[in-house]
Amino acid sequence: MAIIGSYSQDGSIIRAHDGAMVPADEQNRDYRQMLAQIEAGDVVAPFVHDAPTADEVKAEAGRRIVAIMPDYVQRNTMALALETMQQHGPDPANWPKDLQAINAAAQAKWAAIKVIRARSNEIEAMIPIPSDFREDSYWNG
Repeated sequence: MAIIGSYSQDGSIIRAHDGAMVPADEQNRDYRQMLAQIEAGDVVAPFVHDAPTADEVKAEAGRRIVAIMPDYVQRNTMALALETMQQHGPDPANWPKDLQAINAAAQAKWAAIKVIRARSNEIEAMIPIPSDFREDSYWNG
């Protein structure tokens, strides 16, 4: 019994002796030959998912943040807050009611974004990072 290759993510077989990708297609001569080897007792190693990386976790965090508050909304909110503070001072209690309402809504979104950032940091610190880290259960506060 010999290991003749390993499965790839798409089900093809990466042949051990030369690294060739053999598609899982019964019309393919190399694939048929590998099937015969498997029937004779040789084995193909299972596909092994690479552990997720911190960059993948950061990308997921970014996707979730933008879903709450798209980039252009973040920029516009920051600009409005700066203008409002310049015109009415730093205390939102002194701002006009409409700007207080906008600020309250923005603060609620920022709070949700802070939770995502904290969860991202926690997930990135896990060893190994779970392969299902994109599940909501890792992100909900």
